[in-house]
Amino acid sequence: MAEGYKDFIAGTVGGFSGKLLDYPFDTVKVLLQTQNSLSPASTTTASTSQQLSSTIQSTATAAATPQNMSKIKPISPLAPPPPVYRGAMHCLSHTIETRGFMSLYQGLSSPLVGSMAENAVLFLSYGEVKRMLGEKPGENKELSLLQLATAGGVAGAIVSFVLNPFEVIKVQMQVMNSAATAASTTANAAAGVSTKKYNGVMDCVLKTIRNEGIVKGLYRGQTSLLLREIPGNFCWYGVYEGVCLTQIPEGGTKRD
Repeated sequence: MAEGYKDFIAGTVGGFSGKLLDYPFDTVKVLLQTQNSLSPASTTTASTSQQLSSTIQSTATAAATPQNMSKIKPISPLAPPPPVYRGAMHCLSHTIETRGFMSLYQGLSSPLVGSMAENAVLFLSYGEVKRMLGEKPGENKELSLLQLATAGGVAGAIVSFVLNPFEVIKVQMQVMNSAATAASTTANAAAGVSTKKYNGVMDCVLKTIRNEGIVKGLYRGQTSLLLREIPGNFCWYGVYEGVCLTQIPEGGTKRD
């Protein structure tokens, strides 16, 4: 039990430190992935603009004479906005310049807690599965590399059920603050229309559960996450343990 406690603490500290470092880059990734998506509000705006364009076109055509008919040019419907960012570095610098450095950490609380919980459960699960498979380091009963990798895969399957709700909330918060959504918010600000979907992490959680339920809401994409976590952790722990085995001195043990 003492070993499990150590694994849990180590995972918690590791998850906290790692998320503080990688979250800004994860925000940049989401901004790049969602910059061309149109929110419902912006889609409505586009539809209204297309109707207005059609009305103007019809009026102009009706008033036209044979002499000036050739001068009338068709008005094209509203096209999707061009990409806001040219690349990762431009996205990073543009976000800092326009919204400040701390905007890169917007919505951090959910993934921070999620990362701590993920790594704590991952380390704990991995250690417990190894012990279930018969590993006893004090008695020099070591597992094979395949068994160690399998323990990693099982730990990945377990941790996916802890990770998925945090992933869902994190992505929803990041998408809400993406360039595409921010553009639609700006476009509707003059009309007094608020397009901010959530007021914070807890508001996002409550609205997701209320509108979609726990299973369909917070565990959306669980199958895909399982397909990512099981082989990913199988390979990760397999490579890690394989490298560790190559460092064992001749005649020594893993603890050496």
